[in-house]
Amino acid sequence: MFKTVVSAVCSLIVLAAGSTALAQNPGSTQVGNGGLYSGARSMSAALVDPRSSTVTQVLPSRLDRQRNRNGVYTQQPTMAQVLATSQSEMNTANVECRVVDASLLGYNAAQQGVYEVSCGSGMGYVVAASSPPAVTDCVTLAGRAEMARAQDPAAPAALVCKLAGNSNITRMVAVYGQQAGVHCAVDQAAMVGTSVAGNAVYEIGCPGAEGYWIEKAASGWITTPCIKVAATGTACRFTTTAELAASAKTWLVGTPASACDVTDVRYMGANGAGSFYETRCGAGDGFVARLDNAMAVQQVYPCAEAATIGGGCKLAATAAADRQ
Repeated sequence: MFKTVVSAVCSLIVLAAGSTALAQNPGSTQVGNGGLYSGARSMSAALVDPRSSTVTQVLPSRLDRQRNRNGVYTQQPTMAQVLATSQSEMNTANVECRVVDASLLGYNAAQQGVYEVSCGSGMGYVVAASSPPAVTDCVTLAGRAEMARAQDPAAPAALVCKLAGNSNITRMVAVYGQQAGVHCAVDQAAMVGTSVAGNAVYEIGCPGAEGYWIEKAASGWITTPCIKVAATGTACRFTTTAELAASAKTWLVGTPASACDVTDVRYMGANGAGSFYETRCGAGDGFVARLDNAMAVQQVYPCAEAATIGGGCKLAATAAADRQ
């Protein structure tokens, strides 16, 4: 009877390495497949590195009008002018920010001022005084700069935020994590790329537990646990195998597999009955666990009885091959 139930469940599993569909309850957190492509995008078509751009001459009769419209000055502006102009640009862009510090970085190709602003405890930004203003957050700029260095270490340094209030990238991404429903004490974070839908994707690391990729979509945040990121053939930078195993160990408490000393775990796939995960134990073959959307274990299958579930257990065989 038990094997018949296992077989019936197994026949429903759909596995897809890059696009596994996860059945969800209404109102539950949406889970994306984490598909990314790399590459840096400029903040706007007109934005250039301010160090390679100088202010062009303007006619005296146009000076005041250009100052008011674009925030461009023929001499170094005062701090009060920089704060006032950058706050005005952020207001025009409809980005919530009480500017507490700002600097004029330079000018874009259209000779419009480019400012860095610090918003106190919130996200920092770079804003170009175009019409409408073009705004990019400091985390995105840091991520693009890192990707550019990885692609070409000899490339000119990319534009990044430098104000003291904008130096803690982890703190700023943690704010996004809270919005996405991730409430761990974030210890590492970064932008990892752009999704196939064109949305920014960030990685969050959690101390002693698995982290997440979070995608800022128009409809809200899409949260993907790192164990599912690994199933796409990509690895989270800030989550170790030990942290994945520690998270899996908490799932098994109070189940027939509670004695399993989890050393590794992998996401197998999902169907209408839930999501399936393989756990490898320090002693013994391991288990396959079926979890619901709340990550509560619904059923546990010893590996010896789960050969037909998603191709069966593979972690023990992989570990043995690695030792050879």
